[in-house]
Amino acid sequence: MLPRDMSQLPQARYVVDPDHPRAPPQRVWDALGAEERARVVRELPVRLPEQLQAEGERQRAEAAERALAELRAKASRKRRR
Repeated sequence: MLPRDMSQLPQARYVVDPDHPRAPPQRVWDALGAEERARVVRELPVRLPEQLQAEGERQRAEAAERALAELRAKASRKRRR
């Protein structure tokens, strides 16, 4: 028998694997409460460790970083004039 007040139900728990961090499947995410979702988001890395990135993603990230460095250098030279 289900409780009348659904807040009495235990909250779902999702554990982020630090060796293979990923967001939970949609059905699991939908079952999580707001606090549990916030915890999962905090535990997920902002950026995947390099060894977990796909080769194409690593190349794209490196190219983007080089482009930003070049833009910053150009802006810095322009400010000195």
